[in-house]
Amino acid sequence: MHGVTAGSSPRQEECREIEPTSSPEKGALAAHATQRPPALGRWAAIAAIAAAVACSADPFSTNGSTLRLIKHSGDHQVATVAQGLAVPSVLVSDANGRAVSGIKVTFSNALNSWLSADEQRSVVSTLSGADGVATMPGSWLVLAGGPGAVAITATITGTQTYVTFNSTVVLFLGWQVQINDGNNQSAVNGRAVAIPPSARVVTGAALWPNSGIAGVPVTFTVAGGGGSISGATAVTDSNGVARVGSWTLGAGTNLLSAASSAPQITGGPVSYAATGTSSGGSFSTGAHLAAGFQTTCALDNSGALFCWGGGYNFGVDGTTVSHSAPVSISAPTFAAISGGSIYRCGLTSAGAAYCWGDNLFGDVGDGTSTPRVSPTAVIQGPLAFAAVAVGGHLCGLSSDSSAYCWGYNRDGGLGDGTTTDRLTPVALASGIAFKSLAAGGNLTCGLTATGTLYCWGALPAGGNALTPTLVPAPAFASVVVGGAHLCGLTSAGAAYCWGDSGSGQVGDGTYYHHPAPTAVAQGNLVFTSLTAGGSVDATCGLTSTGAAYCWGYGALGDNQGGTRSTPSLVLGGLTFTQLTLGYDHVCGIATDQVTYCWGSNAYGQLGDGTTIERYTPVAVMHP
Repeated sequence: MHGVTAGSSPRQEECREIEPTSSPEKGALAAHATQRPPALGRWAAIAAIAAAVACSADPFSTNGSTLRLIKHSGDHQVATVAQGLAVPSVLVSDANGRAVSGIKVTFSNALNSWLSADEQRSVVSTLSGADGVATMPGSWLVLAGGPGAVAITATITGTQTYVTFNSTVVLFLGWQVQINDGNNQSAVNGRAVAIPPSARVVTGAALWPNSGIAGVPVTFTVAGGGGSISGATAVTDSNGVARVGSWTLGAGTNLLSAASSAPQITGGPVSYAATGTSSGGSFSTGAHLAAGFQTTCALDNSGALFCWGGGYNFGVDGTTVSHSAPVSISAPTFAAISGGSIYRCGLTSAGAAYCWGDNLFGDVGDGTSTPRVSPTAVIQGPLAFAAVAVGGHLCGLSSDSSAYCWGYNRDGGLGDGTTTDRLTPVALASGIAFKSLAAGGNLTCGLTATGTLYCWGALPAGGNALTPTLVPAPAFASVVVGGAHLCGLTSAGAAYCWGDSGSGQVGDGTYYHHPAPTAVAQGNLVFTSLTAGGSVDATCGLTSTGAAYCWGYGALGDNQGGTRSTPSLVLGGLTFTQLTLGYDHVCGIATDQVTYCWGSNAYGQLGDGTTIERYTPVAVMHP
């Protein structure tokens, strides 16, 4: 055996002695290992093969060269207490810098570290890959304790070749000011936004991420737009929230900032934006609103018609173009309008009905199935309608209290004893005199003068009724029909709903189907009106004080998403004179003679000049 070279072991020198130095020699040895050795040379061959295998697996060297360990990633990190750090990795190479695979590397705790892949949280091992990189398995966690230094050591197994990864742990990353709510609103110039903006101060500590901090001063400043605020300085409450008193907007884009001078604060202020809209005319008290699928229409006090929202086959301005602000519609002078699903109708003081929208099943009532993008006269002969109800089909109440329906009829919603679609109004198969009608989805209901309820179509109790069917219920003063539920209101202001409640639209605190009238969990609230929308899973109501409440799914106006199974107050401090519920948005006329909307806005159906979804009321841009 050769003498031992300085810096090498006797075993390393043995490997050098038997290891082939050229590729032909290596090939010959491999071939020899697969052949049956001669009897006399058997033990010598076996010894040679074993020695070669042992050398090839030697972790201390490769091809006779010393291995090196280089930090690849994960050194000098900063993290909070109990927060995980990025796992470290090393590069194994030979003396010439070439990557070496299959080398076992051990990672071990050097200071205040947990190695999650090991049961004892202290040592884990892995092999270097084809690229020579060995990445620590599992995760690198910080042991419980205060802030300070942490470290992990990576070692080539069985050697003294190692590197150390050092990182630093801090108690927290500083307090931050965040937007809590009140961003991206709109209001008429000179009026305050519905939700005064609020900021939240939170901690960056990993043990309590985003925890609100109480008692921190926050200052709000008008940053653009010429608006004004009250209550500019506020102190955070127990949830870390501070709210400006009010924010009154100027014309156009308005900006507001919130910041804190607390020494623990890191980062700059947060900014809020709002749009001040022109007041122009007004859809004031006494006017009418009608919301439907992606659209809203309104009458002003002179009877002029304005609409906004999606225009595809539904008609907003005589075209199929969508509008995010009200546009004037050429139409007869209407005394009332109604909407639901993908249709809307106007009614003149003489009782003439005009409808427009998708007309696939004859719902416009003009004797065709051609889509109409502007108000089109219903073929009603000598009939004079006192009201028109719009849902998945349409029904009109004549001046003699008779009901006539037209359009889609697959579930019997027209009440004529058939399931045949009708292109013009047909009389119900009954002689019942109604004082009011309500349509929604594939159901129609009517109330008599005594408050007796009849329904036809897809009944909430199950099955279809092709003609008016008596529904056991309290004596109602009014009734509304939604997509698959209906609600009635007594003269004392008590609300009852039934039918589908998968989104909580029945309002009794549950989410299951109710086949019969069920009292809404309204507490001490006294409702004066209800709206359910023709094709939506929600209900809204106005109380005797003008406050709006909504429940179910969608446009609830309480600055949150999701569902509510009991009435939830619409925020903003507004009082309303009327509400209308569309497919997934709500609009109302407030006592300040301004029209407000909230909910989905993908097609501009809120009328605020944007397509931004709003969780609280925003003012409609008046023409």
